[in-house]
Amino acid sequence: MKAASFLLSLSVLAYSFASQVRAEPIVDLTVTVVRAGGGPVTNAQVEVRFGQTGVVASVVQGVADTNGVFRTTNTTWGLLHVTTKASGYHDGFTDAEFTGVGPWSTNVTVPMEELRSGTVTVQVIGLDGQPIQGAHVGIGFEQSEDSWSQEEGVEGDTDANGQYTVERRSTGDFGGSAGKAGYYTSGFSGHLTGDPAWSASVNVVLKERKNPIPMYAKEAELAKPDVQTNTWYGYDLIVGDWVQPHGKGLTNDFLFKTDGYYNSPDDFDSVLSLSFSHPNDGVVLVHPSEGGGSELRSSQEAPTNGYANSRNWQTKRQGGLIADERLDGVDYYFRVRSATNAQGQVTNALYGKIYGDIGYMRFLYYLNSDGTRNVEFDPRRNLFPTPGGRGKISAP
Repeated sequence: MKAASFLLSLSVLAYSFASQVRAEPIVDLTVTVVRAGGGPVTNAQVEVRFGQTGVVASVVQGVADTNGVFRTTNTTWGLLHVTTKASGYHDGFTDAEFTGVGPWSTNVTVPMEELRSGTVTVQVIGLDGQPIQGAHVGIGFEQSEDSWSQEEGVEGDTDANGQYTVERRSTGDFGGSAGKAGYYTSGFSGHLTGDPAWSASVNVVLKERKNPIPMYAKEAELAKPDVQTNTWYGYDLIVGDWVQPHGKGLTNDFLFKTDGYYNSPDDFDSVLSLSFSHPNDGVVLVHPSEGGGSELRSSQEAPTNGYANSRNWQTKRQGGLIADERLDGVDYYFRVRSATNAQGQVTNALYGKIYGDIGYMRFLYYLNSDGTRNVEFDPRRNLFPTPGGRGKISAP
């Protein structure tokens, strides 16, 4: 009896399996990729998704031949979606649905519209506003509208007027970089506009590579030590740690304190304060966008004046009221360990720069210990040890 029951179960499973196989009939598919105005699109990338609504059974990818034809055989539940891509064309799409009993043999045609042609002029200048001849420019033109992205790259050198002009077909978006020996590379991006002429002009500023120097460069994550409100804690920029007894530091370069309260994630009010040990120490806030996309985000030198001796950041939430004075997209120059003469003029100090807002207590700082205002960092000569590349800072 048990044997008969077992054989019956096997028969049911076999029937169920055979039914599933029969539910996925074969389709012989021919995809023809054509220009919207007629004629084949050769070497187009073709992607076919077989399945049903909300379910993809399989994906086949290939390349159309010189006649714009791509053939494949696969199983399907009656639906397929075809995407085509080719340099100089907008993406092509089409869907097909099969009814009745398969197998099927079908042809689908995917028309593709040529991308619009546009002209980009890149003007390369120095910080003095003068054109730079012989700068090498590379531009990538976007060739696809989605994540299966393509770009067409072109490159060349600027003329005597510091200009490089090129015409290409694209979706409208482009980006690239410009550089020259003795300068830091600068990136740029833009979008073609205008009707009927499609064009764009971008100015690219190159900063001279003047005198890169060794500096103390460190990604600081300042977890506050056993914080007590309204209590100052010192941070030593050369040691890279909190001042004793909370760390190994010896000199109060930065002084931090917090004040406020915390009851819950929906009820808190905290103020982070930054101060300094000397009246002429301080920070200058700047916006890195002023760097124009240069790999050297800062200037080569820190400013001579304008240093604020204190700064506060408030973060607060009480019910629906939220306040956050921390800023995204800002950098700082700083001056510490300053000394003055009888007239109150700064005679010596240490200068540096910070990438990121100090208020987040996580930022990248660079300190020049030679007493000059030079903040042009040589990434090959970090004064902090970076064993095995750990903690290596590559941004100048």
